[in-house]
Amino acid sequence: SKQAALDAEVEEAKALVPPACTPEAVFASLDRARKGYISVADARSLLEDFGGAVSTSEFSAIVREVRLQWSWDDPAASTLLIQERLSLRDVGLLLCPAGSQERAAVREAKSDDELRSALYLLRNSEPCPTCTARVQRDADAAGCPTVTCPICRTAFRCFCVVGDPRGGWDSSAPP
Repeated sequence: SKQAALDAEVEEAKALVPPACTPEAVFASLDRARKGYISVADARSLLEDFGGAVSTSEFSAIVREVRLQWSWDDPAASTLLIQERLSLRDVGLLLCPAGSQERAAVREAKSDDELRSALYLLRNSEPCPTCTARVQRDADAAGCPTVTCPICRTAFRCFCVVGDPRGGWDSSAPP
């Protein structure tokens, strides 16, 4: 169907977004007044900086499209449709590829603060291979990669070191 083809194009475009372009970074860039949401005025301001424009109806269409992706089991979902603004969770739905851990965190988070915490844990910890509890080491333990899961007591190698400026968890980072 035509919608399926458009959805596939959107997912292909998301794959081109650089890893440093996180939902938090995009949200902070757009929410210039630090209101905790992105309004049509914020979108206009950004686009004007680059010689573009967005109408209220175009912004409203983006908001509606994002809101249609939310689970309607959420009691807050009905109030989301009437708000003409985007939250961090909305930006996450726009940026995070379908099927990714980040997208799952966006869908599971009940608030923007909860999403920030979940994304931090995804980026700065590793899952235990037995129980999937998130584990990290501090810089004091950088010399020994073996950790013991505090939940199930499984010993495994953890390369995520908190305080490592290279983000020890990113194997693609240059030394």
